Amino acid sequence: MLNGVARLVITYGSKLKEDVFKEKLSEISIKEISKTAKDRRAGSLGYAEAMLIFYNKKMRAGLPWNALYQNRIIKDPFQEPEDIPCEGA
Repeated sequence: MLNGVARLVITYGSKLKEDVFKEKLSEISIKEISKTAKDRRAGSLGYAEAMLIFYNKKMRAGLPWNALYQNRIIKDPFQEPEDIPCEGA
């Protein structure tokens, strides 16, 4: 389940609102999330999909699903992206 949360955080980053995430998923029991995850897919991707379902429920503009399925390889997570200008440079 923690790997599913990590997938969501890595995929959506700052687009995933922490307070909304806590509010929406605190209403759902762990058993229900697990059951939905097993119905969706096996492993952490199933948990990520289940949490995304509950996060996007009753939202006008939810997070896009296709971003969850893209394979991104992060070489060094502590390295700053080159396209974002550094402060003081």
